Amino acid sequence: MTSKGFSFAIKFQFTGTPGSFEHLLSINPASTTPYFELMRNVTTDILIMGYYNPNQNELADFGSYAQDTTYTVISIYDPTVGAKGTLYQYKNGTLNASFTVTNAALADFTSTNTYIGTAKDGSSALNADIFFAAFYKRVLTASEIASISSVVS
Repeated sequence: MTSKGFSFAIKFQFTGTPGSFEHLLSINPASTTPYFELMRNVTTDILIMGYYNPNQNELADFGSYAQDTTYTVISIYDPTVGAKGTLYQYKNGTLNASFTVTNAALADFTSTNTYIGTAKDGSSALNADIFFAAFYKRVLTASEIASISSVVS
């Protein structure tokens, strides 16, 4: 996939004992970097999205997500906003957080591997129930975000 932006929607509920860096999404090229990951931070209830590139890692804190509560989350990378793109996260249909990418322009980010519920090496499995997951090779519109959030909530 060559990125002109992307969107990832997931309806999930964290269950059981929190694990270390549980992955909801990992988008990786054939090589090791650059890549994106959406995961729960260590054993907390904080959801983070990271962009990793050699010596240029960036992490965006997207707030708390409680155990045993169902959420619909839509994460978006829009390469047209800001000099190097912006990450957005919608929680149950409402913009929860945004983060401006500062280190690397990603308009030509290419990935051949996308993992849901695990890291690229099979580690950090997600301890959650997944009710819905969808990946889009573009930035969703505001009406699409509202529609997805209302239909899967």
